[in-house]
Amino acid sequence: MGRQKGEATRSKARPSSSSLAASLLPSGATVVGFGGYVGSSRLDTCIPTTSSDTSSSLLDIDGELAQHLKRLSRKDPTTKLKALTTLSTLLKDKSAKDVSPIIPQWAFEYKKLLQDYNREVRRATHDTMATLVSTVGRDLAPHLKSLMGPWWFSQFDTVHEVSQAAKRSLQSEIPERSFFY
Repeated sequence: MGRQKGEATRSKARPSSSSLAASLLPSGATVVGFGGYVGSSRLDTCIPTTSSDTSSSLLDIDGELAQHLKRLSRKDPTTKLKALTTLSTLLKDKSAKDVSPIIPQWAFEYKKLLQDYNREVRRATHDTMATLVSTVGRDLAPHLKSLMGPWWFSQFDTVHEVSQAAKRSLQSEIPERSFFY
């Protein structure tokens, strides 16, 4: 009866599987959670391979813009609205060169904000998108594949103000005459 003692029992000399797995990782590896997340924030999919690439990519992002982008992932709609209005005013003042590095993170947050329950957050999201489009112009083109679906469907939002804001922001990117020619 009972288990026999012998090889099958765990001893202190044999590490657990998690510590064994951790010891097999390279020492300089970046740890990314499930689905590209670290905690509750998303890590960009293009992880630099060298430390000089890391420092240069982090220096390209304006700290003020990054701070307000981070505030967009909070739960409170008031915080989101304040971050969106501040982000919109900052985007008007910045150059396209300053704003271009934040487009991947904005694309991720944009898709989440369009599904927010608060209509004012959705409307302000489209207003900020229109400002971003007018600032960066053609630099948005590489990201249109991931943005166009949610952007297009938001024109058909049940709230009239939100759907109109979506149409305005979309028309600022693609003028109406280009649909027919």
